[in-house]
Amino acid sequence: MAAMPRDQVERALSRTGLAPFTSTTLETPDRLFADLADTAARGWSFDDQERYEGMSCIAAAIRDSFGAAVAGVSVSGPAARFTPDRQSAIGTRVSQAAEVLSQRRIGTVVVSPDGKHVSGVLSERDIVREIGKRGAACLADLVDDMMTSKIETASMKEDADGILHRMTEGRFRHMPVMENGEMVGLITLGDVVKARLSQLAMEKEALEGMIMGH
Repeated sequence: MAAMPRDQVERALSRTGLAPFTSTTLETPDRLFADLADTAARGWSFDDQERYEGMSCIAAAIRDSFGAAVAGVSVSGPAARFTPDRQSAIGTRVSQAAEVLSQRRIGTVVVSPDGKHVSGVLSERDIVREIGKRGAACLADLVDDMMTSKIETASMKEDADGILHRMTEGRFRHMPVMENGEMVGLITLGDVVKARLSQLAMEKEALEGMIMGH
């Protein structure tokens, strides 16, 4: 909400109000807007047991290429872990993570012990799937608990059609590219579709040239 114009927040409040959940819930517009101003200034928000007693959360916005907030990244856990001296350090890390995700438009990460060998792949779909199964409690899990460890890999010599077929059949969108047992890159469904469209466009131009006698 810190990224929203004030009048838009006020319209939302007129529809929903500010329901109290705990003793620290922000129950008045003045308190809410003061908190939103603090959030905008430092780049991350802090939920001080405002929804659930004993649980706190720090979050930052992920932005699109136009700077609009489209998603978020957060860290949550027992309130005792979010001591005043740790809040700034955690908030800075979450904010930096959100900035990297925004700038690089990352939706998937490859999990590797050494930057060369692949242990698994973790995507936003993996996280959303677990949230659907078990609720927000899964956000406290380790990456190892949620990542896809049985993964398909590609080689440098495979063509776009073959990779597209494998992705379609397996219903996944990212594939590490391996050479001599080490990862040298990551190919996405978007990469494959773009390559295939480019290939089709060249074939179309060639056929048109043949028809026109060029």
